[in-house]
Order: sequence, then structure tokens, then C-alpha cells
Amino acid sequence: MTKTITATQARKNLFNLISEAGLAGVRVRITLGDKPPVIMLSEEELDGWLETFDIMSDPDLVKGIKEGGRDAKAGRTITLDKLKKKYKV
Repeated sequence: MTKTITATQARKNLFNLISEAGLAGVRVRITLGDKPPVIMLSEEELDGWLETFDIMSDPDLVKGIKEGGRDAKAGRTITLDKLKKKYKV
């Protein structure tokens, strides 16, 4: 969910906005006249997005993910329990 407010509103409600933006999936969009808006979000969410960008920019990782999806669709998978049992872990 993205909530849009002005910079003036943000200044008046900063502590509440920090609490709100810290919740999973919540972003606060702050506008200031004709300047580009800025987004306030939790550090955890930002880290998740940065990790996603890193993964998606690595062609080998993307290839592996796609391959894994095809394997899963074709039934070429094994459960974690079966794997543990097989290797006596």
C-alpha cells in the first residue's frame, strides 16, 4: 500500500510516518511542489528490493531460477524430508 502526502504533512506527522513505513508492504510517497516525489519505506523492504535487483541482473542466476521452475513443473524435484532421509541428515 502506498500513501501519498505532502512534505508539510510529513513534517507534522514524521514519527507516525516512520512507524507506518516500518510495516511490511507500506510505503509513504512524499511530494514537494514540482520536485520528484520521494518514497519512505522500511530498510528491510529496501534490502529485499536491492537483493531482487542483484539477482535479476545476474544472467546465470536468472537462468538457474527458470530451470528450477521448469524442473518443478515437470516433477523433477525431491522434498527436503526425502533428501534428509537419503543422506541421513
